Amino acid sequence: MSYTIYDRYKDRGIDIVQTEACYFGPMDEYYLRPAKHYAYDIINSIRVGCTGFIDWNMLHTVEGTPAHRQGPSHSPIMVDEKTREYVVHPSYYVIKHLGKYIKEGNRNLDIKTNIPINKVADLTVCSVLNPDTDEVTVLVSNRSDVMKTMNINDESGNRNVKVRIKANSVNSYTWSNRR
Repeated sequence: MSYTIYDRYKDRGIDIVQTEACYFGPMDEYYLRPAKHYAYDIINSIRVGCTGFIDWNMLHTVEGTPAHRQGPSHSPIMVDEKTREYVVHPSYYVIKHLGKYIKEGNRNLDIKTNIPINKVADLTVCSVLNPDTDEVTVLVSNRSDVMKTMNINDESGNRNVKVRIKANSVNSYTWSNRR
């Protein structure tokens, strides 16, 4: 049985917000590692019951400061204070994409998957319902270097879609829930 903070507080009307998503790990040529980290962190947080996500480190200098610990830190946007130029990294676009679908007032939908919640897997999946538009969105991140396939089945039985998820990508699949 899986037990999350959400399970403990879901009946109390308390919002649980993910607030720490810094990336201090090794960088790669295209800054994909931090982007994969953000995608996994945000999607998995929503999957286990968080209702929002805040990144305190959206902007750093190119040296990776300020940071709450020793050593440089990655951020989605980095600024060179001397030249006043900035670089927007792929992690920014991950946050922007997911932010289109993870909105205040959305409800997390229970999703059945064979991906363990506490395991860093190639595919990370969550699903949300926008009560204003009655749209369901399934968000999927593929952290691997190879394309994956996945079936998306609506509980109503009306939708059964096999999707291809490109390597190193974040995907969204949306449909109207209105009958």
